[in-house]
Amino acid sequence: MGVAAASASTSPGLPHRHGHWYFAMALVVALVGFFPSFVSRLGKVDPAHLLHGVTAFAWMVVLLTQSWLIHHGGRAAHRHIGRWSWLIVLPMLIGAVLMLRSMLGSDSEFSRVFGPMLAVIDVSTILYFVSAYLLALHFRRRVHLHARLMASTAVLVLPPALSRMLLVIGVVEAFPAALQWSLVMTELVALALVVADRRGGRVHPPYPLLLAFLVLQHASLSWLPATAAWQAVCRWIAGVA
Repeated sequence: MGVAAASASTSPGLPHRHGHWYFAMALVVALVGFFPSFVSRLGKVDPAHLLHGVTAFAWMVVLLTQSWLIHHGGRAAHRHIGRWSWLIVLPMLIGAVLMLRSMLGSDSEFSRVFGPMLAVIDVSTILYFVSAYLLALHFRRRVHLHARLMASTAVLVLPPALSRMLLVIGVVEAFPAALQWSLVMTELVALALVVADRRGGRVHPPYPLLLAFLVLQHASLSWLPATAAWQAVCRWIAGVA
């Protein structure tokens, strides 16, 4: 490691030299947003929420750590963590599916009103996360694609984190407004990543694809949740005949 690793760590060919600071900011947003409902109630939340919440926070820490390692001579550790990252991703996804099933099967007024809409976000986000993660592993030797695909998974965390943070700090008072603002803010983050790529001389595919996904996901909320087909999908997920 020594001089060779240090030289490689500062190579201009490595993308997102300060990425760990942005991952840290996303982690702070998540901590603030989920503090009342999750962080402060770790001993009281149900197993599905605990599994998903702990592993989701762990994933953000992994992204932060991986970014720091690759830019500070820690290539071997970076590869080792990446090789075993599925041990966090798999239970995180299992927890997400269990939470989705629980929400759609709940008889609460919130679930009846917002369940199908939130299910659109959750299902599409899970599918996009899995795709980005698997592609990042596949393109692990193509650093620009790999780094951007991994960073995309952090952006996917922003809508639920931002919507809750906006409510916690009192910027908005109602959940629908918080959700809409969080989606717009996340789209602006993705747009900023595209612009940053453009200023760097080349727009790599992951960020435009991420932006397109977020815009389409947001647009679909105005019509998809009310369709009979999606209602049937929600009943199937909930396990209700």
